[in-house]
Amino acid sequence: MSKKINLSGKCLALTNLWVMQFQHFGNFTSLFSKYTFLFLIFKFFLFKQLNLKNNFFVLDYKFFILKNEFFIVLTNFFKNFNEFNYFFNLLSSIWFKNFNFLSFRFLIFFKKTFYLSSDFLQSYISYLSKKLFYSPKKIFTLLFILLKKKLNQSILTTTKNGLKRKKIIGFKMQLRGRYELTKTAMAKITQIKFGKINSTDLKINVTFMNYFFYTKLGNCSIKIWLFSSF
Repeated sequence: MSKKINLSGKCLALTNLWVMQFQHFGNFTSLFSKYTFLFLIFKFFLFKQLNLKNNFFVLDYKFFILKNEFFIVLTNFFKNFNEFNYFFNLLSSIWFKNFNFLSFRFLIFFKKTFYLSSDFLQSYISYLSKKLFYSPKKIFTLLFILLKKKLNQSILTTTKNGLKRKKIIGFKMQLRGRYELTKTAMAKITQIKFGKINSTDLKINVTFMNYFFYTKLGNCSIKIWLFSSF
């Protein structure tokens, strides 16, 4: 059987310059070491030392290099402008004092998301437990107060048909495990339902979040179901 070959695709790859193709004439090892150095410093050292997820509510971060430009895309939530300004000046200062000799342009893009997403709730719980050392029971109470205040709030979401507005109509929370001193060694369950939590309606969207705690008393977890309708 004869085999078909896509000649147009082959010629396109040979004649066109791809966006992510590095053009460097000389010692390629030196060029590759620069990129490796940047990625290692920012991904494995810088962000872990600053602990951005707990200190600045950075939910996700991505790095990529385009020609001589170094991009950082941050998905985050800032409570006010002063916090954003401090974070931006901190990254700029680290770059210009340590990496300015690499002749790269340093570009930062911030992608802001709705703060009642599952990623934000996990970062918020991590901040309360690891930074403020709150107990699981106290964190559970604070989460209930937060979600109760934001009930019936409208948000924008992306669907296959474009942008749509949806509203949080209810939530369900569950705290399960050994999270306080009791006479028995049995696990304890606390569950709260608030608002409309009908999961059988096709017009209702459910967002689920699960966070585990590892304490001296044992393991426990917080589960949250957010119900929203279009």
